[in-house]
Amino acid sequence: MIRNIQLKHSGKYVCVVQTAVESVSSAANLTVRGSPGPPENVTVEEITDTTAQLSWREGADNHSPVTWLPTSSGSYSCLPKVRNKLCPSL
Repeated sequence: MIRNIQLKHSGKYVCVVQTAVESVSSAANLTVRGSPGPPENVTVEEITDTTAQLSWREGADNHSPVTWLPTSSGSYSCLPKVRNKLCPSL
């Protein structure tokens, strides 16, 4: 049993049993999945009254790749109920 398992524990594990008569072994690969890391190099390319043009690079997937986040730049509308640095006029 591996307690407090972490991503670094991923790898090949081998169990060896040895007696005076013989030795046998079995191996298994263990993949530890973690939360995906945040996007990297997030850049605001352009801001208008209602949109912001963003670009970024995918972060580490930690064996759990993000499947719903766009992987390139795009235009995103600001939600009317959200007030933030990208859409201060809302």
